[in-house]
Amino acid sequence: MTTAKAKKEANIVEYLLYLWQMEDLLRAARFEEEVIAGFLGQQFEGEQFDEELAWFQDLAQKMKQQGLDKAGHVYEAQELITELVYLHSSLLNVFQDKEYKAALSNAKEHLDEFTKRTKGDFNNEIEPCLVAVYGLLNLRLKGKTISEETEASMKLFSLLLAILADRYKKMRTGKLQVNLN
Repeated sequence: MTTAKAKKEANIVEYLLYLWQMEDLLRAARFEEEVIAGFLGQQFEGEQFDEELAWFQDLAQKMKQQGLDKAGHVYEAQELITELVYLHSSLLNVFQDKEYKAALSNAKEHLDEFTKRTKGDFNNEIEPCLVAVYGLLNLRLKGKTISEETEASMKLFSLLLAILADRYKKMRTGKLQVNLN
């Protein structure tokens, strides 16, 4: 099983962030298979290496076909975000998920501030959370200092996304139930 498939089955948010990171990696490597193979060869061998390389080749092909060689995300990522947005709405309006509502309420002010600061044109509350957490991951990879205020906001976003990922997994396995109380 590829790293991507394992992440997708375990946690949809982690998978999306991984997918975005691998899109960026492919762009940084200029889609050169030798560079990607070298990167993968440091981590995998044998059959696992072959599976991982095939996954990267498929992702690279999709990105090229969809004109994403400079920026953007593959259709699969956009579709998953759409699913998460629908689930988000359902958790708030149909399921009346108290834990999720509380997490959103706690994150709302920070979400609004993030959207304002980034001049983001988001149509939902999930995408800015994903973008913010992805930005944080990139800052950490670069060894940048993170302010306490940013850390606090990211914890709230991460909690909201963790609950959403949990509910998504339950939904996909048929274990998400409406609380009629």
